[in-house]
Amino acid sequence: MAEKRKVIGLVFTGSENWIGGLYYIANIVKAIQYLPKDKQPHIVLLYNSHTPKELLEDLKFENVTQVFLYNISL
Repeated sequence: MAEKRKVIGLVFTGSENWIGGLYYIANIVKAIQYLPKDKQPHIVLLYNSHTPKELLEDLKFENVTQVFLYNISL
């Protein structure tokens, strides 16, 4: 029986005021891409309207789903 892929949710909300935290999370997501495909978890990125769009564009991978949090500020 094939092992079920793990799912990891990451809060990716913030603006340029919290850019260090956003880069930290972005680097985690990018590092996971170096794992073998069968070991990569599925990542759910929760973002809001303050999250820089260029960072979201950088994190478009096959195993990443981006979920917009409408009018929620975390």
